[in-house]
Amino acid sequence: MAWSEAAREAAALARRMHAHQHAVKHANAIASHKPSTKAKQDIARQSEMMIAAQLRSEHYGKSAPVDVVVKRGAKLIGVEVKTLIDNKNDKITMHGESLARKVKWGHQNHAAMYTVVIDRRAGATHEYYRKGVGSFRLSTLIAVKNGANLRTVFGV
Repeated sequence: MAWSEAAREAAALARRMHAHQHAVKHANAIASHKPSTKAKQDIARQSEMMIAAQLRSEHYGKSAPVDVVVKRGAKLIGVEVKTLIDNKNDKITMHGESLARKVKWGHQNHAAMYTVVIDRRAGATHEYYRKGVGSFRLSTLIAVKNGANLRTVFGV
């Protein structure tokens, strides 16, 4: 079946629009990027240790697939802790390679996986959680009242 000239032009236009949308997304990502600093890393590490203390669990540190591991009897819970410090958007991002390591760890250890977000913007500290790991908007997470509330959620 032969393509009409109109169909060829429509297909070419669709390809150009897709390329333009990709370029705009890329430019927006570069414009909104905020580089990590030692000070930001220290704040994030404090958040991880705070969650580990609240859950009376172990903080695994820098190169581990998850930040905190909660032991509940024979079961394990892997917790990824993300900290919002100077973000403009209400979302967290997990890159594909990191996400794959977390999911692999969860499967290998038969562990439930959770994400906890500490929002340290505007001078206050707010905590949120969600089952699973990935890139999420804050509006899809559940607010945590305090450490006792978080322990109840995790069953510890």
